Amino acid sequence: MQANTKLKENTDTTLYISRVFDAPRALVFKAWTDPAQLAQWFFCKGFTGTFMNADVSVGGTYRFGMRGEDGVEIIAHGIYREITPPSRLVYTHVWENNCKEENQALDGMDTLVSVDFIDQDGKTLVEFTHSGLPDRKTVESHTKGWNSFLEVLADYLAA
Repeated sequence: MQANTKLKENTDTTLYISRVFDAPRALVFKAWTDPAQLAQWFFCKGFTGTFMNADVSVGGTYRFGMRGEDGVEIIAHGIYREITPPSRLVYTHVWENNCKEENQALDGMDTLVSVDFIDQDGKTLVEFTHSGLPDRKTVESHTKGWNSFLEVLADYLAA
């Protein structure tokens, strides 16, 4: 896997991450859209996935939990807005309870995640965008969190 390459500069309310995965686009897209596969990797490094429910269809919902080493379970949910196999996925993201006290204002806040999957000679460039965040501090903390998710995905794809 190559290191992160920012395609765009993060703003005060939107984060951008891009990462190349050494796996075909269809495989990476399926890892994001197959509930059984999501349950295997959709959590931060150092956390354990506790549950994953997903109806991966436009208008369908997802809800997942992850537990940190401190025993606290974090839960989020959302609605799928766009699914264009194998190139694009868009969904809302809402924290039900956030692990960090300084981020608890995010609980219940509806934000938007877009993931583009771009073929690069058998590898996949993932361009990840999370918009609607309240401020720069939240963008920075979520950039760390989403990078952690993507690290777990890279490990899952390599296995």
